[in-house]
Amino acid sequence: IYIGSIPMFFYQLLGLYAMNAVFRSGGLPGGTQVPMPGPIGVAIPPQLMWLVVAAWALIAFLMPLIMPFIVLGIWTCTIQLALAVLHRDRKPIDYTFRATLYSYGPFALCVLPICGGYAAGIWQIVTLINGIMRVHNVGGWKASIAVLWPIVVLIGLYFALFLALIL
Repeated sequence: IYIGSIPMFFYQLLGLYAMNAVFRSGGLPGGTQVPMPGPIGVAIPPQLMWLVVAAWALIAFLMPLIMPFIVLGIWTCTIQLALAVLHRDRKPIDYTFRATLYSYGPFALCVLPICGGYAAGIWQIVTLINGIMRVHNVGGWKASIAVLWPIVVLIGLYFALFLALIL
């Protein structure tokens, strides 16, 4: 599974929420006011719609630049937390950060159409497990649990939010 797609799902939910606000409040500047409540119960006047659209455009431009670093930091911290639970004699977090950075190398395969992202995601997970094993001197199962538990939690949140949206 392509790990970057899970945080982008939350980004898309934010976009749907913002666009819902745009359409429920009468559209873009100059549009007519539709007397429907917005997502928070208050209709956004058309005079302020430019602000919503400008904020959304800024977020849409900056998120692809910022999101990889946010994901990298969160994933490094969760792996270090799992190692704190599973293995007492672990190295500092900068070792985990280096192993995580090194594991992002296979994403160069994303230039291949259709299968490149999937192959890169699997290769990244395998590379990260090997890196954690070597850097922290832990067994394969501890490294696997440390790397895979954030993925399992994110997939669970993904399906929980999906079910919450359709039910």
